[in-house]
Amino acid sequence: MELSELKKSVWGYNKDSVCRYLVSLEEEMSAKLEEKDREAARTEERLRARIAELEKSLEESQKELLQMTETQETVKKETDTKEEEFEKILAGREQYAMQEIRAYADEQTKKAENYAANVGRLRRYCQQMLENLDREAAGLETEIERLEKDKPVFEPKLFRRKPVKTEMGE
Repeated sequence: MELSELKKSVWGYNKDSVCRYLVSLEEEMSAKLEEKDREAARTEERLRARIAELEKSLEESQKELLQMTETQETVKKETDTKEEEFEKILAGREQYAMQEIRAYADEQTKKAENYAANVGRLRRYCQQMLENLDREAAGLETEIERLEKDKPVFEPKLFRRKPVKTEMGE
């Protein structure tokens, strides 16, 4: 019922009409409220289901997180153990490498010392040879000088040419 449908009387609106109008408004409002309550109940039910779903998901996620944390701790312990083992192996290899390097360096040092000794001997030998050559050269120079002083003066007259006269008058 609408307000325009109310019957009027001398003193205003008819009482029965107003009562019926109010009853219809009340029924209408009650129906709307009931619909709202039903809608709220459906929404509440959906939200409760979603909350339960999220709580279940949260619980599963917490279990997974706990499991991952335990796995991570296990992996960390294993990693630490492997790292310690690797450091021991590396230290052993480093020590072995240093020994190899020292041995190689000692060997190269001995070779260099031998080369130096050989070079020293070669230098002394070359020096002796040069001194011997120098003495021999000095002796030869002395011999050459003596021979040049002692050489006879020889002027061959036998093969000397006489000037030839030509017909041209020379």
